[in-house]
Amino acid sequence: MQNKASLRTAESLSAFSAFAPPRRSSLMPTKSSEAQLVAAMEQMNAALESNPSAVTDLKQLRVDMLAPVQERENGSSQTGAVASRMSQSESQADTLGATDTEAESQLAFFSSVLESAQTDKTYLRRFDALMRVRVRKGVPRAVRVKVWIALASADPEAMREKYAGLIATNSNDSPVQRSITRDIPRTFPKHPMFKDDSSDGQKALFNVLSAYAAYDHDCGYCQGLTFVVAPLLIQGMTEIEAFSVFVRLMEESGSSSGGSGQQVARTFALRTLFTPDMPGLHLLLHQHAELVRILLPNLHAKFTHLGITATTYASPWFLTLFAYSFPLTLVERILDLIFSEGAISVMLKVSIVVLKKNEPLFSLMDDFESVLEVLKGFGTLLGVFKGDVEGVIQEIATIDGVINDALLADISRSYFTQKQITSTNHLEIQTLRSTVAALTMQNAELSRDKQQLSATLAAIHGDHVKDVQLLKEGLESRLESALGALSLERERVERLELELMEAKRVIKGLRGFNTVMGVASGH
Repeated sequence: MQNKASLRTAESLSAFSAFAPPRRSSLMPTKSSEAQLVAAMEQMNAALESNPSAVTDLKQLRVDMLAPVQERENGSSQTGAVASRMSQSESQADTLGATDTEAESQLAFFSSVLESAQTDKTYLRRFDALMRVRVRKGVPRAVRVKVWIALASADPEAMREKYAGLIATNSNDSPVQRSITRDIPRTFPKHPMFKDDSSDGQKALFNVLSAYAAYDHDCGYCQGLTFVVAPLLIQGMTEIEAFSVFVRLMEESGSSSGGSGQQVARTFALRTLFTPDMPGLHLLLHQHAELVRILLPNLHAKFTHLGITATTYASPWFLTLFAYSFPLTLVERILDLIFSEGAISVMLKVSIVVLKKNEPLFSLMDDFESVLEVLKGFGTLLGVFKGDVEGVIQEIATIDGVINDALLADISRSYFTQKQITSTNHLEIQTLRSTVAALTMQNAELSRDKQQLSATLAAIHGDHVKDVQLLKEGLESRLESALGALSLERERVERLELELMEAKRVIKGLRGFNTVMGVASGH
């Protein structure tokens, strides 16, 4: 497959060469030649999409593929206009002692595609792979603003009236505006554009951020957004241009062409990094941590041992598109790639490349503070590149085949699956906690009832004991009285018995006396 892809790439290059007239040519372009150029570009783009590594020498993509030719008499040919600019570049190069430089090649290429993209919204996406290769080489500063706007599919003119209305409703006294005002002086404080409180740069930055906060109430303003917008203004964008590009960077879906529904705008989806719950940031940090685990296992083990998490160091990278930590020259190149390839994949690749290059340095460190100091200071972190910004970009190419959409999709799926499981477990735990809380409440009520019952029983028992005691005392008293009365009765009975005995004795005596007397009388 790779040989076939390389063959297709070679065929495409041959096709470009076949269409390229000699320099300083006065050939007039025809519709057929323009169609051939587009066809050749499409062939090259298809080859790159099939096998991005087929073209390793970017000099193959020199602008002479596009064959400098003169404009038609009425200047109606887009190719002719590009050829005119290219001819001017060649003349300037001659005066500098050079006939063909990469800078001229890049400038002419982007000028051409920008012109074509004005009338064909699908143009840039049609040559997406080719654009990526060109952007990796670097976007010339002279056309960088226009290229970023085009790659972002932003439409400043369409947003002009909306922006004016948002600015008109700004209030410097609202909490959002006060937060923005507080953060702006901390954004590139040494840059000439922002170092003075009354500078036009600070005013423009305030206006763009305030307008967006009013434009997207749910997102509003979040610390870090100043570093996303400021580089746009530094490049020379007007407020409306910066605002329209910023809106596109934040949007979670791209626009589609009216007829076929084909998506013609790339989705950057930075918004979810800044909404209140920051779901996008959590996912991005998880993806980064997983990539470190998969691609840099030794570093992952060290970070885990030291207690260093992605949140500790990578959050400022992602929330500012590296503008808080990295020099502007590198940030500009990172933004080139973000607009061309998408924000998430580029940020992840940059983060892994930086860690990978510093892994030998981290291996010599054994404490949390030393590692974190390197991670948070770009001077040391980027020292391994020795100031070579393009070296960073070239390193990204070494992991393109590893960090791809399929891998990121797998990591995302596992993240959301785990999140769903965690959410389900959390729901079950919450349900159990609610049940336990209800049972605890019931137990508390039963405990109160038990205490009340115990108190009642104690009271009843106390009353019962008292009653029994009183009864006992009463019975004992009555018994004592009865025994006393019985004793008296016994004494009375004993006296009566004695008296009876005495009476019997007396009666017996009397009977004896009477007998004696009767006997005596008889005589």
